[in-house]
Amino acid sequence: MVTVAAIGFTFQPLTTRGAAVASDSESQTIFRNEMAYCRSAQSGMDCACFARTAGQVMAFDSPAVQGFVYVDKRELARSQAGVDC
Repeated sequence: MVTVAAIGFTFQPLTTRGAAVASDSESQTIFRNEMAYCRSAQSGMDCACFARTAGQVMAFDSPAVQGFVYVDKRELARSQAGVDC
C-alpha cells in the first residue's frame, strides 16, 4: 500500500482587486511615480492602466517563501503592466 501526501500552496494573483495593502498615500505616490515613468519611457501605452496595474503589484505585500529567489518588485510590476496595458 502506498500513501501519498500532497501539500498545496495557493497564491493570489498579483493584480487581484482589493489585494493592495499599501496605505492610500503610499498608493497615490506609487500611482504618480508609475504614471510619470510611463509618460517618459512608454510610447503609445495607456499610462493610466500602466500606473494602476503596476501600483497594484507593488502595493501587494505577499509573504516570502524561504528558499525562493524573487525578482525585483518594481521590475515585476512594470513588466506585468506592460503586458496588461
